[in-house]
Amino acid sequence: MMNQKSKFLMFLFLIFALFHSPERIQAQRVVKNADLGWKFHLGDIPEASQTSYNDASWRKPDVPHDWSIEGDYSASNPTGNRSGYLPSGIGWYRRVIEMPESWKGKLVNIEFEGVYMNSEVWLNGEKIGGRPYGYSSFTCDLTGKLKPGKNILAVRVDNTLEPSARWYHGCGIYGHVFLVAKNQVHIPFSGVFVKTPTVSADLAMVNAAVEVKNSSAAATSVQVQYEVVAPNGSSVGKTIANASIAAGDMQTVNQEIKVTNPMLWSIETPQLYSLKTTITQNGQPIDEVTTPFGFRSLRFDANEGFFLNEKHVKIMGVCEHQGGSPSGAAIPEALLERRLQQLKDMGCNSIRAAHNPQLPAFYDLCDRMGILVMDEIFDGWHQKATHDYGGRFFKEWWQRDVTDWVRRDRNHPSVIFWSIGNETGKADENGMTPFIHLLDDTRPTTGGAVIDGVDVAGFNGGIVPKDAVLEDFHRNNPNTPIVLTEEPHTFQTRGFYKTVNEVFKSIDSLKDYASPEVFIGGHTAYRSSYDNCGRRLVARNCWQRTDSRPWIIGEYRWTGFDYIGEAGWAGNESLAREFNFGVLDLAGFPKDHYYFYQSIWTETPMVHLLPHWTHPGLEGKTIPVVAYTNADEVELFQDGKSLGRKQKSDLFECVWQVSYKAGELKAVAYKAGKKVAETVQRTSGTPAKLEIVTDNQNLKADRNDIALVSLAVRDAQGVLVPNADQQIALAFTGPVKWSGGENGDPVDITPQRELTRKVFNGLSRGFFAGKDGETGGVEVYALGVLGEPYFGETTTVTIALERVALRGSLSGETPEIRYTTDGSVPNLNSMKYTKLFSVKATSSVKAAAFLNGKELASTFSIFTRGNRPVAVEKKVVRENMGEAEDPDQKTTKPKRGKK
Repeated sequence: MMNQKSKFLMFLFLIFALFHSPERIQAQRVVKNADLGWKFHLGDIPEASQTSYNDASWRKPDVPHDWSIEGDYSASNPTGNRSGYLPSGIGWYRRVIEMPESWKGKLVNIEFEGVYMNSEVWLNGEKIGGRPYGYSSFTCDLTGKLKPGKNILAVRVDNTLEPSARWYHGCGIYGHVFLVAKNQVHIPFSGVFVKTPTVSADLAMVNAAVEVKNSSAAATSVQVQYEVVAPNGSSVGKTIANASIAAGDMQTVNQEIKVTNPMLWSIETPQLYSLKTTITQNGQPIDEVTTPFGFRSLRFDANEGFFLNEKHVKIMGVCEHQGGSPSGAAIPEALLERRLQQLKDMGCNSIRAAHNPQLPAFYDLCDRMGILVMDEIFDGWHQKATHDYGGRFFKEWWQRDVTDWVRRDRNHPSVIFWSIGNETGKADENGMTPFIHLLDDTRPTTGGAVIDGVDVAGFNGGIVPKDAVLEDFHRNNPNTPIVLTEEPHTFQTRGFYKTVNEVFKSIDSLKDYASPEVFIGGHTAYRSSYDNCGRRLVARNCWQRTDSRPWIIGEYRWTGFDYIGEAGWAGNESLAREFNFGVLDLAGFPKDHYYFYQSIWTETPMVHLLPHWTHPGLEGKTIPVVAYTNADEVELFQDGKSLGRKQKSDLFECVWQVSYKAGELKAVAYKAGKKVAETVQRTSGTPAKLEIVTDNQNLKADRNDIALVSLAVRDAQGVLVPNADQQIALAFTGPVKWSGGENGDPVDITPQRELTRKVFNGLSRGFFAGKDGETGGVEVYALGVLGEPYFGETTTVTIALERVALRGSLSGETPEIRYTTDGSVPNLNSMKYTKLFSVKATSSVKAAAFLNGKELASTFSIFTRGNRPVAVEKKVVRENMGEAEDPDQKTTKPKRGKK
């Protein structure tokens, strides 16, 4: 017999169990990540849609997954230069879905964040949906089709018709996948819209529109409970509304909530609130959705520019494609966050999603980091690439794709524009602007080179300093705000320089940094890292115009990061994979333009010098030396001797003409007469050291965590060798996933998954990810054969083996190095490397590292007795260079569609 106390405790336990048991949780919405457990096959197998098909031999990748980036670069791939010569084709994905007993009677959807492209989805052999557009998030309804126990989901992705875009697009399920089970009465996908019509430091109003759908066969009455939650987790406002909904009907329930003393969302302080919406029926919660949002106001003035929370903000933006090498389209959130932080550190405050919606994580990160977004839906409304969405699917699908896009992204405070297209027509010929305003009336529309029928006129390219295109438009359209949606287009290859301007198709009057050309040679795909290579104008005079005209909202330069694709631009003759548009390269290493923008977009004192100061053969030649700074003036020293102070020119730079000799250049920046920053460039010697560092020495046992491992070839004094190109082999031990390597070289077509690749101009990088639940030490090794590749009588060779821990401490086991000098493959019986050595004749030196008797890594270098050959020099064409291959102008010219 239980006493009164025991009965009371049992009563409390039952109450607790009622409200906290798994079944109680299951009574509401269940969201399950479905990234794991997939199988994949490259190639078309129509019978793979059927449950009876045996997929035991298929690969087992997790999603997000991009099969294209895993392949080889080849001129025979149908993607061609548009997508960087990577493979496409048809891919199949399959996985098992277990239906728990608690899902009986529920509505079940599967949500795909991104599948590129032309996807079809089957469940147990029945086709249940799909999406032609590769950049739309979409759902498929599994309700009534799931059976108890195991179910087979199959996804076919068809990228046989290529090129399907004008840039690298990836192939496969490149976004996350979720299974969602909910009750018959529920909030549908993207069914919450949070507006903040009144915003001030004292008071803000939340206008919450919540869709409630009744999929049951009977009418019902529900309560909709709204709660605003502050960034610190406290509740700052609540309200309740009643709704009666007929069977099969949906009702939008609107409520207003007052919030006093709100913390505003801004670039500097991106404060995020959330709206917690709970649907209750008969006093019991049956669905719940939490929606992040921010309190902020937007104002676009045709004369004064853009205002965020009534504070004037000049847009300092970049354009960015989806994805990032070497992950391709399936970029991990941790890597994306690093890339966004690099842009923010440069001073960038806004990103144009070019030329399609990005994955949801991009917007979440921009919300959290305080980065404004121009959200863009289409590249074209008609054919631009041979087999693109515009030519194949636009007419039938655009309204649904626009609807899903706006509904998905409309709660993000970071999103300040809707861009309806890119260089697809100067007018909104489809009436997208009024269509979008029916879905969201809180933001303006714009478009790349779309100036009529949109709220903010967008200008791409086609503008040179001597023209008055913008001034004429502003004068003739005094009530229309203006933004430079894609300007300037400039090119740089990290560490490569030319002093003669290469401004394509331009009447730009900029003077050469030096003429005749100082630097001889260079690959046809490389472009100068002085600010003298662009289309129509360069970064300096573009920002000079943007900054001096308050009625220009700002500019989005093309681009932030280099991206794979558009590799045939400007008549490029080689099998290049990209064309140098970014201010950071494919590996994420900054170019000189990065520091130019930092000097005009940031306030923390900085100074940067270019070019590097290692130019053998140019002794006695005059080299232009440029300093970028956000201080008042810069003093340049050569080997300790002052070459004078200079104030910044009207084009934001200081320039000296310096006679080259090996040694040191130092720049000292002054503000109000006080030294605030300095930087040094030193001449490097023979490659003798290999540096390996990581940005993450505590890699989590989580596939979503990443570590970047950076490699640098340095001389004996630790100076970066800026023309080094040695092959470096990577190896690793422990539970870690190799995600790929990158060096930023536009013409290096080494497959992204290879562990051995050269450094490019002294640098390269490897990308690693954790493994779920797998702990233990992780080490990465780098092996290189270093020395002067061309020499006179003799040269010194160093075989460097360096390592870094990504988790734990370095082990006590040191690999041994064996090598040969005759080109033969080294083994455990070959010469053991203990110290540097010399070679006097042309030699192929091969090295291998062995750990516990097993080969860990191997690489080689060739040392040639004789002079370094001069690289093939590219032809400098000042007028009409590559007009036919301009990625934003070479399009099929269809007839205008009807509105």
